[in-house]
Amino acid sequence: MDIKRIKFGIQGKTFARAVAGCLISIISGYLYLYCHIHLVQTVSLVFLWLSGLVVLSSIIRLFYYRFRQARKMAKSSKRSQKEDADILPIEEKSEFINLANIMKVKLNDKRPFRKVESLNNIGVEAFKLRPSVIVGMCLYERLDSKERLAIMAHEFAHLKMHHGLVRAGSIFMSVIIVLLTVPNGSCVSSIMIIMALFIGFWVASYFSEYWADTVAVQYTNDKDSFISALRKLESPERWTVDYESHPSISHRVAKLSKI
Repeated sequence: MDIKRIKFGIQGKTFARAVAGCLISIISGYLYLYCHIHLVQTVSLVFLWLSGLVVLSSIIRLFYYRFRQARKMAKSSKRSQKEDADILPIEEKSEFINLANIMKVKLNDKRPFRKVESLNNIGVEAFKLRPSVIVGMCLYERLDSKERLAIMAHEFAHLKMHHGLVRAGSIFMSVIIVLLTVPNGSCVSSIMIIMALFIGFWVASYFSEYWADTVAVQYTNDKDSFISALRKLESPERWTVDYESHPSISHRVAKLSKI
């Protein structure tokens, strides 16, 4: 388990490095385009390309990490439907489906839940109208019944509030802002647009976690169980560390404590 946590921490640092690189690239781009002092333009151009290389290497690493996760999930999906159906107790599965119905969330009819043995998380499939819930058994087996329900409510909240569309809208608006404020056709402008894509995704992903936390507590009316489940995601010494596109456990707990 410690190895998984170390890897997850590295991904969080890689994501933070990429976001910082994007911000530096955009600021450097604006300085290069609108500041007509030769020395400032030269320094800005150097920072623009250096930060661009940092972002590129970070994105490659993140995509590699995601690719490995996708392969694990693809392998898990080759199991029989019967095996997947038996991963949850009938009473607990019924409780989750009932919660999904209350929240007006539509899950996959045939396979609402899928198991991934080595995953230390619980999430939902992306880009599907009726997704399955991906149950990472490393985390699932450490939670009690109330904590499991709270985490499921969080994932259902992402679907209820259409956070996939929110991310797409945030990316679109970030790109539009850059397009309206920089000259078209230059290499610098193209780099800034690419950086805006990443910033838009990060902002939407980061804040959608807070929104999903709040909605989950509203539907379960059990703030303590949700906070307890969040703390089991990581060991105490890592509660102040940001995840990949997720706020830190301590920040999320602090927000929930004010509800």
